[in-house]
Amino acid sequence: MSKKDTYIAGVDFGKKNDKVFSTGLTKLIPVIAFKNKNKDNRYLAASMDAGDWSDEDLDVTLRDIGCAYLVWREDLSKPDQADIEQLLESSRKYKQFMKDNFGDDAMVSFDVDGWLEMYDPVKLEITEKQLQQAKEMGEL
Repeated sequence: MSKKDTYIAGVDFGKKNDKVFSTGLTKLIPVIAFKNKNKDNRYLAASMDAGDWSDEDLDVTLRDIGCAYLVWREDLSKPDQADIEQLLESSRKYKQFMKDNFGDDAMVSFDVDGWLEMYDPVKLEITEKQLQQAKEMGEL
């Protein structure tokens, strides 16, 4: 994905007073989010509690991207397809654990294969504040 294809979350380039660029010193963090294939500007929420209840799937908008399920690296380098593959592997192991312990009808929401049927992984750049919010969402 080229620089021009990278999105900056929560930034409306049509507004002159956008605080993200008011000082020019805001550090942007590369992440991967899961964009709904059938909706504009909607991303998989980190959880039901973090979701936008005005959306039938609880998907969040770029403005609330800190509430989305995000993939980032601890060293803040750019995540890539290898990170998605690692997430898929973890999800598959978790699904198998749930089935082994609770049967084939076990409820599993951490189903990345299922997510990828409805969502595309997309590269975004978010602010440090949005990353902190995402980290807090992961602690719920």
